[in-house]
Amino acid sequence: ALLPSGEYLLELKYKNSFDGEELPSKYKVSFDAKYLAKSMKLPNDPLFDSQWHLLNTGQSLGLLGLDIRAPEAWKKQSASPNITVAVIDGGIDVGHPDLVNNIWSNKKEIPGNGIDDDNNGFTDDINGWNFVDNSPSVIPSKHGTHVAGIIGAEGNNNIGVSGLTWDVNLMSLDIFGDQIKYDNEALFDAIYYAVDNGANVINMSIGYTVPFATLEIFKKAFPDLYRGYMDALNYAVDRGVTVISSAGNDDADDLNSLSLPAAFTTEVPGYLSVAAINDEGNITEYSNFGGQVSLAAPGGSSLSDKTKIISTLPRDKGLYGGMPGTSMAAPIVSGAVALMLEKNKKLLPEDISWILDETSAKDQSLK
Repeated sequence: ALLPSGEYLLELKYKNSFDGEELPSKYKVSFDAKYLAKSMKLPNDPLFDSQWHLLNTGQSLGLLGLDIRAPEAWKKQSASPNITVAVIDGGIDVGHPDLVNNIWSNKKEIPGNGIDDDNNGFTDDINGWNFVDNSPSVIPSKHGTHVAGIIGAEGNNNIGVSGLTWDVNLMSLDIFGDQIKYDNEALFDAIYYAVDNGANVINMSIGYTVPFATLEIFKKAFPDLYRGYMDALNYAVDRGVTVISSAGNDDADDLNSLSLPAAFTTEVPGYLSVAAINDEGNITEYSNFGGQVSLAAPGGSSLSDKTKIISTLPRDKGLYGGMPGTSMAAPIVSGAVALMLEKNKKLLPEDISWILDETSAKDQSLK
């Protein structure tokens, strides 16, 4: 069912029996190309066969079948056209051919007229907002575009890759600009904007790790910043918005290090943090880990291009490519949550957290 149509040769080699005797063996060989069609829904995107996190056929030389069972899920729900996912990150390339149809559009705003038509405090915010420049200009970034594609690159359009959800509304909220660090106030403003402007899911593939620190120490040392995080995150989940963030890439145990904002998953019910596993199901060489982490998802490794997570890149960066990181693991969960919410929009963040915890595959090595 996965192979292109054509003629194939099946070669069978006889092996000796266990006791070493050469005994005749009778067997019957049959092909079943109907099972996959009955149990899975496969997209026609040409790079789908390199997306091992969606369907692992051993293409990365990893563990066959180690994936998130996306085709089985797509058989039940493959799109979430009524769900908006805010990508708090670098800017998304809103003109990317695999993303352009899935970019959020503020229907209450008239483009380019210089007027705040919807009176939300942001003028001409058509696809989101740039909180660095305080403008509606969406400056494409490699990281933000890659994350967006993992969530919602248009699927089954015969172009490039497939996102977790084939139809969704991706809201671009830029808190980096052309910098590698973000300002905390920009992050908080982006969270409030996402909630106030209709986001159902917020993906935050961001953060940093503080060694030899705890959330309690952080709270005492920076009470105002602690309160800022708590207020913004609770503002989201209290209004039914599921927030998902990356666990961090410093190979750190949260018993003796602090990953922000991921650590707030212990303080805010319904806020999820995601660690990264490789194509063999093991925690990656870089991923943070520990009791504050909610779950793990494929994040890829740097061993080769095949072991990375393949997704969209800005048009001037080659359109498609691989990246590893917990930043890639978090949007896999965000895309799955978007499909869940399309199926049942009444699910609250705590419901989603419970469902993911109960139904995800359990692995003793990840305990």
